Amino acid sequence: MTEQKLDAAAGLAAVLNDGGYVLGDIATKLTCTEANALAEFVAAWITPEFAQEFLAAHAEGDDEGDLHYVGEDGEVHERS
Repeated sequence: MTEQKLDAAAGLAAVLNDGGYVLGDIATKLTCTEANALAEFVAAWITPEFAQEFLAAHAEGDDEGDLHYVGEDGEVHERS
């Protein structure tokens, strides 16, 4: 990976690591595939815990049967 790409990825990670505001704002707007891809980036560049928080926020906008969703028990579920 070139230095320019590493710098761009680090810059994006810094913007996303703003206390959850950016990720919280877009979490429910993304498809499950997009959310998973962004969560992988967040896990690698920020923390795995923050990635899980992001996926939980994303799941709040999904319905049962979607890849991620919040069940009646209030827990995040992931369809296999």
